Amino acid sequence: MSRKFLNAKERLLYYIESKNISKNKFYTLTGVSNGVLDKKSELSISTIEKIYYTFPELSLEWILFEKGEMLRENIEKKSTKCRYFGKNFSGNFGGKQEIK
Repeated sequence: MSRKFLNAKERLLYYIESKNISKNKFYTLTGVSNGVLDKKSELSISTIEKIYYTFPELSLEWILFEKGEMLRENIEKKSTKCRYFGKNFSGNFGGKQEIK
């Protein structure tokens, strides 16, 4: 039996808990404002974009709609510029990523 979640924020919290990442570490890694995960409001587009660039293996379809698997497969390595950070990001977009 698969677990059901009420919303995208619950799914995101489940993901970061499964990676043993604290909320503070999540905020540091993503650049998302402290407290976003504790607010009752839904995730903003800018927050979702930051999550996508930080955790490319995480399926946005799963986060947003609870469709498919939590983790994406066969994602190619690429470099892209995030409009919110104004920085280039490169990495293994889809491979396992080690968080330290």
